[in-house]
Amino acid sequence: VEKRARRHSKRGGRVSQVIYDLIPFRYPQYCIDSLAKKFNVFLNRSRSFASQYICISEATKKDLLDYLSQFDGDVPVQVWPLAHEFEGCQRNEKYLASPGQEFLEKIQLPFVLCVGTIEVRKNGFALLKVWQQLLKELGDKTPQLVFAGKYGWKIESFQDLLQSDTALQQAVTIIPQATDADLVTLYQRCLFFVYPSLAEGWGLPVGEAAWFGKYSVVSSSSSLPEVCGELVDYVDPSNITEITQSIKRTILDEDYRKQREKNIARASLRTWKDVALHLNQLLQG
Repeated sequence: VEKRARRHSKRGGRVSQVIYDLIPFRYPQYCIDSLAKKFNVFLNRSRSFASQYICISEATKKDLLDYLSQFDGDVPVQVWPLAHEFEGCQRNEKYLASPGQEFLEKIQLPFVLCVGTIEVRKNGFALLKVWQQLLKELGDKTPQLVFAGKYGWKIESFQDLLQSDTALQQAVTIIPQATDADLVTLYQRCLFFVYPSLAEGWGLPVGEAAWFGKYSVVSSSSSLPEVCGELVDYVDPSNITEITQSIKRTILDEDYRKQREKNIARASLRTWKDVALHLNQLLQG
C-alpha cells in the first residue's frame, strides 16, 4: 500500500494518510520496542508522500502537529472523528436473551464493564486497585468488574495483583475472546461502563456504551473527552482515589445514574454513515 502511495504521489496524485494515534511515538513506554521503532520509521517516511493527514481526533491532530513542527513544510491536517454506533444494533437497544452465551454464567449481576485489550496503556491495573478499595468500603454491594478483551503486553503488574488477592479474583471476570454478540450483551446488561485508559487515539468503547444508552466513568486523558463530551464523567487516570470515589458514587446513586442515562439516550450520536460521508468530503476537498 505504501509503495502504491509513493508511486501515486510521484505522478502528482494526492495521498491522504489516516493517523489513528501517535502513541508509539509519544508514549513508547506503553508499547513493545519493536512497535515503537517501526511506527516512528513509518511516520518519518510518510512525510515524503502524504498530501494531507487525516486524524481521528483533535488530540491526535495536536500530537501530529507537534511532530511535524520539527520539519519544514506545511501539510494540511484534518480531523475525522469516529462513530458511536455499534454496527448492526439500533440506538438504546435492550437486552434480548441469546442462546449459547455461556460466558454469562461466569458473571455475577450487577456488573461494571470495561472493554479493550488488557495492556498497560488501558490501565486495568488501576481498576483492580479501585475494586480492592470498593470491596473494603462496600463489601457485598460491590458489583462484579468485567474485562472484555484479549491479553496484550506489559501486564505483569496486573496479573500479579489479581493472583495475589483471592477476594479480588472473586469480584473480577475476564472474557478474553468476546465476540461482537458477546459485547452487545455486555453493553446492554452492564450497570455502567468504565474506561481509565492512559492514552487513546479516539476511544471507541466509550461511544459504543453510549450507543446502548449506558453512562460511563472515563479517563480525562488525550482524546477521550471528545467522544462523549458532557454526557459522561471524567477522572484523572493516575488518581486511584478520584476514580474510586466517582465509581462509588455511580454504584450507590441510582437516581444520578438514571438521569445521566436519559441524557445519553436523547443525545445526537454519530453513525458510521456519518463518518463515511465526512471522509468523502475530506478526500474531495
